[in-house]
Amino acid sequence: MSTNANADPKVPTELRPLDQRKARAEALARKYPNRLALIIKSAVTEPGAQADGPTNKFIVPLTCTVADVLQHLRKRINVTAYQALYLCVNDTILSGAQTMESIISHKSDDGFVYLTYCMESVFGGGGALPPNPLARQ
Repeated sequence: MSTNANADPKVPTELRPLDQRKARAEALARKYPNRLALIIKSAVTEPGAQADGPTNKFIVPLTCTVADVLQHLRKRINVTAYQALYLCVNDTILSGAQTMESIISHKSDDGFVYLTYCMESVFGGGGALPPNPLARQ
């Protein structure tokens, strides 16, 4: 088994050499000229949380909105109905109405756009609801 990061497809993109990442991004740009290559990782938001979870890679149309990306991301990761999901680029939260074309300026040197997602508990944190005193017994 090879331990070379260049040959192992399981090595995360951000750990590969810059020239290899650039070549991959350029190949994707040639193959999909109206799309943007995204690499989305979890942000550490709570003590003890780990940022080395699964990396989600997307190639999305430039007309795709952040809300569309969030919808697809929700399907890939374990998010409850009581958790809000946010996408950030360079420590700035993205609006759901923004298109991918508006964040193209955040491309890194290798040609990918690196985003982080964070989750926040909402609607009371997902605990059981108290019984409704007005409900019929």
